[in-house]
Amino acid sequence: MREKDKAMNRKQRRAAQSQGRGDAMSGPPLSNSAVAAQLSAEGMRHHHAGRLAEACDLYRQSLAIEPRQTASMENLAVIAYAAGRTEEARSAFERVLAIDPKLASAHHNLGRLHQVQGRFDQAIDCYLRAIELKPDQFDTHNNLCIILMLQGQFTAVVSHYEQILALKPDYVIGHINLARAHLGAGNALRALDAIRRAMRISAPREGRALFVQCLKAAGTASATDDIRDLVFRAMSEPWGRPSDLAGACLSLIRTNDEMARSIDRAAAAWPARLTAEQLFAPSGLRALAREPLLRCLLENTRNHDIATERWLTSARLALLDAASKIGANDEIDADEIAFYCALARQCFINEYVFAETEPESARVNALRTSLAVALRSNAPVPTLWPVAVAAYGPLHALGDGESLLDRAWPKPVDALLTQQLREPAEERKLRGSIPTLTPIEDSVSVLVQNQYEENPYPRWVKAAPCGGPMTIDAILRQQFPFATFRELGRTGAVDVLVAGCGTGQQLLDVAPRIVDARVLAIDLSRTSLAYAKRQTDALGLANIDYGQADILQLGGLGRSFDVIDCGGVLHHLGDPIAGWHVLLSLLRPDGVMRIALYSELARQHFVAARARIAECGYGHSADEIRRFRQLVLELPDGDQVKTIARNLDFFSVSSCRDLVFHVQEHRFTLPQIHAFLAANELEFLGFEIDLQILSQYTGRFPEDRARTDLARWHAFEQANPSSFGTMYQFWVQKRASA
Repeated sequence: MREKDKAMNRKQRRAAQSQGRGDAMSGPPLSNSAVAAQLSAEGMRHHHAGRLAEACDLYRQSLAIEPRQTASMENLAVIAYAAGRTEEARSAFERVLAIDPKLASAHHNLGRLHQVQGRFDQAIDCYLRAIELKPDQFDTHNNLCIILMLQGQFTAVVSHYEQILALKPDYVIGHINLARAHLGAGNALRALDAIRRAMRISAPREGRALFVQCLKAAGTASATDDIRDLVFRAMSEPWGRPSDLAGACLSLIRTNDEMARSIDRAAAAWPARLTAEQLFAPSGLRALAREPLLRCLLENTRNHDIATERWLTSARLALLDAASKIGANDEIDADEIAFYCALARQCFINEYVFAETEPESARVNALRTSLAVALRSNAPVPTLWPVAVAAYGPLHALGDGESLLDRAWPKPVDALLTQQLREPAEERKLRGSIPTLTPIEDSVSVLVQNQYEENPYPRWVKAAPCGGPMTIDAILRQQFPFATFRELGRTGAVDVLVAGCGTGQQLLDVAPRIVDARVLAIDLSRTSLAYAKRQTDALGLANIDYGQADILQLGGLGRSFDVIDCGGVLHHLGDPIAGWHVLLSLLRPDGVMRIALYSELARQHFVAARARIAECGYGHSADEIRRFRQLVLELPDGDQVKTIARNLDFFSVSSCRDLVFHVQEHRFTLPQIHAFLAANELEFLGFEIDLQILSQYTGRFPEDRARTDLARWHAFEQANPSSFGTMYQFWVQKRASA
């Protein structure tokens, strides 16, 4: 603090003391209570300015004069709470309330402290008393409702928020939490309406991820101007994973009547392809190309609608036709170029999953040859040539593709070149910087490695934003508020292992989220690791080290970890249980682990698909995956195998290969998982699962307040086979004695 400020504080303190003693020129002396109040008020000015040391000094001076000065006492407790000295804060709040039981703010603050520490019943009592004393404290109402939501009392919360918002319609947090309550109660459309009201007021950061959740749950949205704008922003900025917005985006695209009719024509004509004139009639491509949500979808995530896929497949043929006819000096409409470039980027994202006829392939090969010849001879190249070639295969596979970067192109074409040339070139360079940490010798591990070298999975474009970093204890307390776990209490670096990081998407749930995380990310596939490193480097995540390794060989790593994240990996090992044991040997006492394992019950339709693949003798090449997809789409609606086409992973080559063509797959039941946890002294903390499923479970088994009884969860899954999607995702903690 500056000397001038210190001097002013001393002067102010002397003035207050002088006033307390009295002065002939200034009237009668102030009482001790008045002096204490002045010091407390001065302390609060420093407090609000962030000068906490000075504020604490003045608060203590105030209490030295008047020990029952509740304002100073409460503010010292607030500072102690913010500094993490929770027991000191709790004791102080209780002293305040012993002096003045009618102080609503102290009841509220003590309730917050109880809430953060998981003492929800005590927190509720504090909040109810604070509301009784001061009914218009909206933050107190809000905190009370958060606890009620954790307890699954969504109907009560909805009623409570509707009353609050009738009094304060612009209460943004109220609209946000009303949306959460509707979502938990299974009313996705009402949740979407509530979060839209919040976004109209101020589009707060804390509401953006919830907006994505509501849209994903609703799957559709009414085509108002504000919702179209919000969806566009949510996908392009983004506010969440773009894939979670694809369903709503597709439904909004179809609210454009001309677009819907065009898509329906393409689907009705299938397997025949429509000409450009038939496909884009009556207004032509230019009108459809101006649909901003369509281009946003194509550039940021995979389409997952069959009718739209068939429309895009015909549009790609229209692009090939246009490229075959165009001259080097012919002008093309800017919107048409932008659309065709977005289409080519979509094809790269889905790894060219669209069906392709033999005549079409022959024409593409001819165009590819013409482009290569023009590049070698430095001849003029029509703008649509590289775009059309990029829509059928990656430009980095073109012999002279790099020379495209030496030419000037329209902005959408340059973005396409970045996707298909610059970024793959960067990944090739990064491969050499990734160390090999263990040998890869197990026969199944070698097969899995080869699969992900050929088809790294998943191919993602943009990352969902993360909230501010939190301690691992706070993350677990927030996620599993009723679970019993021992806090790690880590100060300094938290060592995290992500075992099987793939292309890095799950790293974004770890590296920026855990305070002081020091992450080691390993995978079998160097191609996947290079993709992950390029993406996370671009996001500025400097706390991740990468290494190529086999989980089965990690026992010789010579390191241990506080947190291990192994999502969707163990079930692809030759021996998942052996791999799990290796990971446990690296986990420190009281350490926590996130695991994801396929559910036997939830994956029966995928098991049927794998059997059909084996029966038909399909291999795992891209051509055979494309042929199998078309076979699935031609199956009658009652066929169990056809249901796999509802899964998002059906809509790209790498994800479809991972879904049903994987070289190794094991599945588990909850009794099997329970037996493993019991045998290895692991405490089950809870599932990562949709709020609506948690609400349904709580309604059936209210006695399992912590939601950790795997026998009851097994009964719940038997009655609701789709509860876990395709896999269980859960957290466990290693006992200190293990």
